[in-house]
Amino acid sequence: MPWQQHPRPHQKSTQPRTQRYRQLHTRHSSAKIESDYHYRLLVLAILSAPAPAPSTTVESLYCEHHGWLQDWLRLRLGNRFDAADLAQDTFLRLLNRGAHVSAREPRALLTTIAKGVVANFYRRRDLENAYLEAIAHLPVADVPDAETRAILLEALVEIDRRLESIGQVARRAFLLSQVDGMKQTDIARELGISLATVQRHIVRAAHQCFFGL
Repeated sequence: MPWQQHPRPHQKSTQPRTQRYRQLHTRHSSAKIESDYHYRLLVLAILSAPAPAPSTTVESLYCEHHGWLQDWLRLRLGNRFDAADLAQDTFLRLLNRGAHVSAREPRALLTTIAKGVVANFYRRRDLENAYLEAIAHLPVADVPDAETRAILLEALVEIDRRLESIGQVARRAFLLSQVDGMKQTDIARELGISLATVQRHIVRAAHQCFFGL
């Protein structure tokens, strides 16, 4: 029978998709099922559906585009060593998305991720410079050793990352309360917001610091 001659689902055909389904439609027509309304809808849906985006592994993207990405980063950073580090960070972020990614426009995807990596790089650098400047003003006896400084810097970077998502006003209210020791009524007056809003911002920021991911 014509239907039995159709390739099994697990067999891969080299014919274009449209040609295969036209042949399928012809075979079913010869079997006089052309009036089958649901069958016609199925064929129409398959022929009209967009082709799925090709999928590829992060490893193959790395092999094909790592050099290009590193050059792209070097032109923006002016430093090939930082560019090499950030290229690795970009692919690590991509790897965290899963084993396979859309490869329709891989360089556009890599560029988008790399821009976020670069923004974090500059943010961390500014934070580190401010941290080192603050340490420089400490009495010699209070200056932490190198290992402690590294641990404190990582903690500072993590807190900054967690507070970034809550908004500038909420972040400032929290820091004025916890770092500067201001009373909540004074913070409300300083920021031009209500006392209830100050309290809500502080609670939200504290929750983000302790439980934010």
